[in-house]
Amino acid sequence: MNIDVLMYADDVVLVTSCPKEAQAMLDILSGVSETHQIKFNPDKTNVMILQPTVEDNNLVLLLYNKKSQEQNRSNILVQN
Repeated sequence: MNIDVLMYADDVVLVTSCPKEAQAMLDILSGVSETHQIKFNPDKTNVMILQPTVEDNNLVLLLYNKKSQEQNRSNILVQN
C-alpha cells in the first residue's frame, strides 16, 4: 500500500518520488485550497528530498525552505 498524502490537523504532507508527480499534486492541492478558501503559509512550507548516495548505504536528506531560501543537508545511515 502506498500513501501519497498524509494529513493531520492543519498539516499536509505530499509523498512522491517524481518531480512531475509532485507538481501535479501541488496543482490539485492548490485548486482544492482555492475552492475551500484555504491559505498556505510560505513561512511554514518546506520541501524534503531523500536521495540515495552512490558510494555507500546512506541517504542524503535535503530540507529546503522557500521563503528563507535556506537549504540544510544531513546524512542518514540506512541499515538492512
